[in-house]
Amino acid sequence: MSMNDAFRLIANYRLSRDAIDFTNTPVDDYEVLDLSLAYSLNDTWELFGRVENATDADYREVNGYNTAGRAVYGGARLRF
Repeated sequence: MSMNDAFRLIANYRLSRDAIDFTNTPVDDYEVLDLSLAYSLNDTWELFGRVENATDADYREVNGYNTAGRAVYGGARLRF
């Protein structure tokens, strides 16, 4: 494992403008940022985490259906 492989950071930015849901009703514009990272301690152990909706945006993808607020997850991975 090289040092370049040891750390990974991924940002996923979703932007919706002028959307219309399945009932042909306009949906409010929104922006959502998801982040994830992983750090390999060695060839066997990796630590990882992610933050979904990092800015805790209040948005809807479909009218009448709520979406989750900020959520944080983390863990460790063991490779054999």
